[in-house]
Amino acid sequence: MDRARHLAPLLLTALLIACGGGGPGPTGPDADSSGEGASGGTTGGNVPAARCGQAPAAVDSSRPDTVVGDGTPASCTATALQAALDRGGVITFDCGAGEHTLTVDTPLLVTRNAVLDGDNRITLSGGGRSRILIVQGSFERDTPRLTVQHLDFRDGVSNGDGSDTRQGGGAIFREGGTLTVIDSRFVHNHAPASGQDVAGGALHAIGGGATVIVDSAFEDNQASNGGALGNLHNDLAIYRSRFTDNAATGSGGNPGNGGNGGAIYIDGNGQQVTLCGVAVDGNRANAYGGGLFRVSNDGQGSQTIEQSRFDGNTVSTAEPSMGGGAYLQGMAIAIHASAFTHNRADRAGGLLIGPGSTLQLKNSTIAENTASNSLGGGIMILDGVTGRIRNVTIAGNRAPAPLSFGGATAGGRGVILQNSIIADNEAGNGYNPISCADPFLEGGGNIQYPVQRQGGGSDDPDALCTPD
Repeated sequence: MDRARHLAPLLLTALLIACGGGGPGPTGPDADSSGEGASGGTTGGNVPAARCGQAPAAVDSSRPDTVVGDGTPASCTATALQAALDRGGVITFDCGAGEHTLTVDTPLLVTRNAVLDGDNRITLSGGGRSRILIVQGSFERDTPRLTVQHLDFRDGVSNGDGSDTRQGGGAIFREGGTLTVIDSRFVHNHAPASGQDVAGGALHAIGGGATVIVDSAFEDNQASNGGALGNLHNDLAIYRSRFTDNAATGSGGNPGNGGNGGAIYIDGNGQQVTLCGVAVDGNRANAYGGGLFRVSNDGQGSQTIEQSRFDGNTVSTAEPSMGGGAYLQGMAIAIHASAFTHNRADRAGGLLIGPGSTLQLKNSTIAENTASNSLGGGIMILDGVTGRIRNVTIAGNRAPAPLSFGGATAGGRGVILQNSIIADNEAGNGYNPISCADPFLEGGGNIQYPVQRQGGGSDDPDALCTPD
C-alpha cells in the first residue's frame, strides 16, 4: 500500500486530536491568524491562531513622554534615542512618513522603566557590529522594566570568545530587570558561535523578572546555544509567536561548547515557562533540542506547551544529537493540543523527556519524525519519568538505521498510555520491536497498527506498546 495514502486518514485523526475536540490547534504555515493571532504588524499575520488569554496587550503610546525625531530621518539618531531612554517613560518616533532604520555603533543602555514603540515603521540595527540594547539591572532585581513593541531588530552582534554567559544576546541583553516584547521581529542577529553557556542570538535574559514575548517573529538568528533566545534563571512566557531558521552553532552540549536549542535555550532553577500558540519551524542545533532545549537544575519549575507546533527542526548527526523537536528535562511538563512533526535527530527524533520529569501529554500529535541512527523515532522517555499520555496520535515516525528500533517510542515504562493511536511507525531492524522499544503502563483504549513488524522483512508480531 502506498505509504502516503495509508497515512492520510491517520494524520487527519491526528490533527483532530491535536485540536482538542474543536479547540484551536496549530494552523498551517500560511494560515490567517487575524482572528486571535498577531496584531497585524511585523509578523505578517503568519503566526498560529491560538487562544492565549494570559498574553498582555501592547501599551498605549498615544501620549508619549518623549518623541525621537522632528519629522525627518536625519533627526532620528542613536544619540537622541539614548537621551530618551535616559529619561524613561513611553517613547515613540517621528522620523518621516516612511520606514526608517536607526543604526547604532554602541549599545543603547536602559536604566529606567521605558516603553519603546516603533509603530511598525522603525528598525533598530546593530549594523553587523554592535549589540542594540542592554538592560542594565542586577540579577536579583526585576527593574528596570523595558517594553519594546511594533519594532524590528536586525543585524545586532554580541562579540566575544564565548567564555562568559553575558556575551549572549545579539540584539537585546539583560541581566536583571524585566523584558516584554510585543509585535516585533528579530532578524539576522548573532552572539558568539561557540561557548558552553553563551545563548541567545537575538535575546538573552539572566535573572531578574520575567521575559514575555507576544505576537513576534524570530528569523535567521544564531548563537552557540538558543539561536534566537537564551533564558537563564528567570520565568519565560511566549504567546502567538514564530521561530524560524535559527541555529545553535556550538558543539558538544554542556559540558562542552554548546549547540543546545536551535531556537530557544532555557536553563536554571525553578522557572515557570509557557509556550502558547508558538510555531517552532526549521531550526537547527548541534547537540540537544533542534527547536527547544530546557533543563531545570533543581528538579523544580514547570514547562507548559499548548496549541503549538514544532515542525522540521533538526539536530546534526554529531554526538550527542538528541531531541529533534525538543529536549525537556527535570520539571513538570504539560503538553496539550500541540504537534511535533518532521523533526530529526540521531536519537529521539520528535521529542525527548529526560529524567526527573513528570509528563502530561494529551490531545496532541507526534508524526513523521526520524531518529536517524538510534532509538525513538517519535518520542524517547528516559528512566525515572512518570505521568500519562492521553488522546495522542504517534504515527509515521521512523528509526531507519539497520540496528535501530523503537520507531514510535523508546522508554516510558513509568508512563500510562491511554486512548491513543500508535500506527505505521517503522524501524530498520526487523528483529526488535518496531513500534515501542519498551511497554507503557496500561491506560486502556489504545489502538496499535500494524500488528506485524515492518522492518527487515520479518513476519514476527510486533511487541505490544501496553500489556493489553
